[in-house]
Amino acid sequence: MGYPEPIDTRPTISTERRAWITTTEMIQDTLRLVPELTGYTAIIGVARSGLTPATLLAQMLHLPLYILRQTSEDIIHAGHGWRLHGREIELTKPLLVDDTIGSGTSMESSLRICVANNIQARICVVYQHPAGSIKADHFAAYLPNPHILEWNVGNSPYSDRIVWDMDGLICEDCPPECDDDGDRYLDWLRTVQPRCLLRRSRITIATGRREKWRAETLRWLDRHGVQAELFMHADGERTFESIVRHKATICRQFPDSAPHGYDHAIAMMESDPHQAHAIEAEIGRPVWHCGLP
Repeated sequence: MGYPEPIDTRPTISTERRAWITTTEMIQDTLRLVPELTGYTAIIGVARSGLTPATLLAQMLHLPLYILRQTSEDIIHAGHGWRLHGREIELTKPLLVDDTIGSGTSMESSLRICVANNIQARICVVYQHPAGSIKADHFAAYLPNPHILEWNVGNSPYSDRIVWDMDGLICEDCPPECDDDGDRYLDWLRTVQPRCLLRRSRITIATGRREKWRAETLRWLDRHGVQAELFMHADGERTFESIVRHKATICRQFPDSAPHGYDHAIAMMESDPHQAHAIEAEIGRPVWHCGLP
């Protein structure tokens, strides 16, 4: 059976307000690709971000999984359990899978590695940039800039150039029944689960937590391997307006420099949509609402 014809009619994800793409959405969009992926003998996932959709597709299509490692410039078999035992494994018609194609530079590198290993592969990504130099044979949607991917935001090259919210983004948000500013809140501070841990570089956090909880907050960050300069709300009365002023003050200290591929700077990543809009109005620069589900 030959390769299917490339399909190039896909929806475009709106970025009018900016797009925050969750891991759940990426998985759902990956599954939309399954019906059209016929005739392939193996899946090659581009490490690391491409491995999530590649693994899912390999499972759904009952195909062997390989891993393309750009740092090692090689392709290795991922291994398998009993479900593929005894099945002939071949790379005659492989599908090269990544999460996105942006400029196309990363995919060009992956294709060179395939050629160096005498492998000719078709391309599948979940999200395709409309202006990418390479267009995938299969993709779920067009994704223009500006956008941020939940599964990569903790390892982004701009992590140290913007301000980060704490509760609801780096860790789970505090439930109302624990927000007593006393023993229940202290217990929550010590046991709260992480959501999005940023470990690439030292970051700046502006949080509505009161200054009195600095020591516990720093201990939590250290326990989870996050290095940060921490700006906390003053002790005493804390209101929506005072939290917005506090975070806006910290944002103003950062240079107005845009990450590569963006038309304007991102001042802050904020989990609360109301705070995000209010802070943006205060500073006149984009504040990204990125609350996790």
